[in-house]
Amino acid sequence: MYRRCLGPLVIMGLCSACGPADELPQEELSVNVALGTVVTVSWQSEGSSEGWVEFGLPGELDRTTPASAAEEGQHEAVLLGLKPSTGYELRAATLQDGVESYSEVVAVDTGPMDPALPDLSLVWSGSEEVADYQVLSLSDFSGDGSWAVVLDQDLGPTWAYQVPGDAFRARASRFSGDFLVGTFSGEEEQGGGAAPEGSPSGVIYRISPAGDQVEEQQMPGGLVDFVEVEDGLLAGLLEFEFQVDGYEAQIMAEKLVEIDGDGDVRELWSPQGALELDESLLPDGDESFDWTHTNYLSYDSSEQAYYLSMRNLGLVAKVDRASGDLLWLLGDDGADFQLQGEPDLLCIVHSIEPVEGGVLLFDQTMPAANFCPGMSLVELDEDAMTAEQVWSYAPEGCPQVGWGGNAVELADGSRTIDLGCAGRIEGTTAEDELAWSVESPLDFCLGYTSATASLYGQDSGGSR
Repeated sequence: MYRRCLGPLVIMGLCSACGPADELPQEELSVNVALGTVVTVSWQSEGSSEGWVEFGLPGELDRTTPASAAEEGQHEAVLLGLKPSTGYELRAATLQDGVESYSEVVAVDTGPMDPALPDLSLVWSGSEEVADYQVLSLSDFSGDGSWAVVLDQDLGPTWAYQVPGDAFRARASRFSGDFLVGTFSGEEEQGGGAAPEGSPSGVIYRISPAGDQVEEQQMPGGLVDFVEVEDGLLAGLLEFEFQVDGYEAQIMAEKLVEIDGDGDVRELWSPQGALELDESLLPDGDESFDWTHTNYLSYDSSEQAYYLSMRNLGLVAKVDRASGDLLWLLGDDGADFQLQGEPDLLCIVHSIEPVEGGVLLFDQTMPAANFCPGMSLVELDEDAMTAEQVWSYAPEGCPQVGWGGNAVELADGSRTIDLGCAGRIEGTTAEDELAWSVESPLDFCLGYTSATASLYGQDSGGSR
């Protein structure tokens, strides 16, 4: 493939491999650094073309941004995953009529992270690099705001943004370079048959990588968790309450809904009417009864199915997206499955993530961890309807999670366990060995942690 240079950029100069400068279009490349570590590169080409940027440490242009088309020749690319206060090199590229064109190499320095960002301490116990980026939230529940933070494969901060309210979840968008942060705003719902009175209203912030575009999407009251399903479409767990004949108690539960960009809600599944309520557990009088305590939501795009954990019932569920049908339940007595091997699988479960061949579970008091925080891998055979716990891990010292906590499997099969208000994330190998840990400052709780192989969106076409 024929290659040529684009011409002078921010600094004037010629690529040594190019011919005379007046034989090439004179194009200007603009480089802007935001939030310390986000570099935006803009340049103009003649006519319609594809463009991207190659970048890396000095002498190593080993990373690329996703290619994007520019109808009028105005290109823009955002460089993500950079370390603070570090020197990098980059060059812009275009593809037009089968010809690749490159700019000269330009040097750029990133800045420091926001000095207000809480310090995170890191301890390596074995591995030298983590497979995926870690996307986490930090909140001290003081009302002074929370942080969404991305850690790179060296577990250093590469992106951070402060949002109002108390953050419970941060995710990297599957479809773009944006970040989604779910918060409790602190404002309470007034009841009315939807969210229980006193439930905090929710806000999801969509933040551009450079932090220059922030969209707020007001959520119905009682938002517990959310996941991105399609570009502009979210699914969430919403609290609601109801009563049964003969009892004054307000029964609290959570329903699975989808929420579009206009805030319109479509209910997919509810435990009310689908699961049997043990009325012997209902309190006397008009006290509230926390029936299901469904607080974690995952989505498998390949199966078009949701997974959710109902902690107070000791159940996890799989729900078909298209029909809203309950596909199965898994619990400590097996529920729809026949348990194999170790009988005490779950008891109670705080998070569930679908993984190849089964599910990864976490709870604050797991039987497999002597009723301390732990995570376990459960193999599922959905044809034979059998379930078997094949792996488990428990952090040392029985840390008190208090709030939050979840487990995630990374691309290389290693796993992380988020210990919520214990303020610690641990990474393990598949052989049950501690590889690393990251601790938040005292009084900061970690919301649900997620992981992503790409900050550009795993469903955005990827990088070149």
